Amino acid sequence: SQFQGGGPALYPVSVFFSPDGKLILSTDQGGLTYVWNARTGRVLSEVHGPAAPAIQNPRWGGAISPDDREFVTVSSWDDIGHMYRVGQNRPFLPLVGNPVGIDQVTFNGNGSLVATLSDDAVRLWDSRAETPALTLPGDFGDRVEFAADGRSLVVHSLDQAGATETLPCIICGGFPELLALARQREIRGFTPEERSQYLGG
Repeated sequence: SQFQGGGPALYPVSVFFSPDGKLILSTDQGGLTYVWNARTGRVLSEVHGPAAPAIQNPRWGGAISPDDREFVTVSSWDDIGHMYRVGQNRPFLPLVGNPVGIDQVTFNGNGSLVATLSDDAVRLWDSRAETPALTLPGDFGDRVEFAADGRSLVVHSLDQAGATETLPCIICGGFPELLALARQREIRGFTPEERSQYLGG
């Protein structure tokens, strides 16, 4: 297929496929992001973000959810991630709470969590919440992804011969597993009032 967007003809600087390969997300230096149907080349979303400033090595990131219904865009000069629904051109959820720009972003296997990578930390977000649920401080490299089992995060560095590091993620398994872990570590039982307040019964 021939892919042609409706905006100015700028070369794409980042291209990402959806997990099932049906959609493509591309960004260009003018701050324009397209989501395409990979088979037909039809543009499904056209998003105008901030253009790249005059800085060295600006970086763009993006990801499409596993169900092809949502996508998120980030950039190294913008400290807010932007969540969209495929087929729409306005964000429905900002990802706030980063003190610096965001270099990369990814969904977990069922789309319920989003991980972002910045120079200062890896952050984990509920895909329906504006602020991060977990922050892992440190300079981890260039790329983050969820492990195949969905229970940890894997970060990769392009500067150190492809070095990788696995980060534990106590909330990646979801609330039931987090609750089970808390029950394993509790040193006393909950009072009836605490159980009603924190566990809903």
